[in-house]
Amino acid sequence: IAEVSRAIALNQKGTKMIPATRGMFDIVSQVENPNQTWLVESFDYYFQIGESRTNTRTDFILPGQSKIVTEIGFSADRIVNNVEIIIENVKWKKVSDFASLYEKMVQFDYENVSIQRSSVEKSGETLDVTFLKFDIINKTSFNYWSPKFHVLIYKDNQLVNVQQVVLDSISSNEVASKSLAIYEKLPLKSQVQIYPDINILDPDVIKGFGNGSGELK
Repeated sequence: IAEVSRAIALNQKGTKMIPATRGMFDIVSQVENPNQTWLVESFDYYFQIGESRTNTRTDFILPGQSKIVTEIGFSADRIVNNVEIIIENVKWKKVSDFASLYEKMVQFDYENVSIQRSSVEKSGETLDVTFLKFDIINKTSFNYWSPKFHVLIYKDNQLVNVQQVVLDSISSNEVASKSLAIYEKLPLKSQVQIYPDINILDPDVIKGFGNGSGELK
């Protein structure tokens, strides 16, 4: 019984180092929580890049979630092939009825996605800039403080850029329009995928009332 009740360890699904602006790289990995009744309240992680490493960061993973974790703007001389994510200090918490809660609380649409390119003068240089615009639509009856979204940009099914968007808040049925200036020459026909990253089991992220997480006492 104890073995059945125990949470299964997190899975890591691959790590990639992506060129960003000059001398900077973005690092992206996926971490999966295979447990449907266990929340990872918090875990620490960092990326090992050859002999270097990033700062330690803390995040959460919802039950059954395959989560994107990133390090944006890491300075390096070149792409390193042996990049590894190190996960430590995993804190588990038992929950119940999560699937139905998630279906009710995480309903976002993304519309009017457009990509335009231009150039700007900065410090005597001409820099390429890509403008990515889109609307985030909250289709739930819940209002959220500081919701975060991951924006992944692909060219021919290859990930070429990653961005993060954090809104001050988003209310039920609100449409939040975003415009990102990315200082790279990205393809106009890039494929854009947007994922919410909201801890719906944390009552502090909900504006106005509790979410009834079904936490087991």
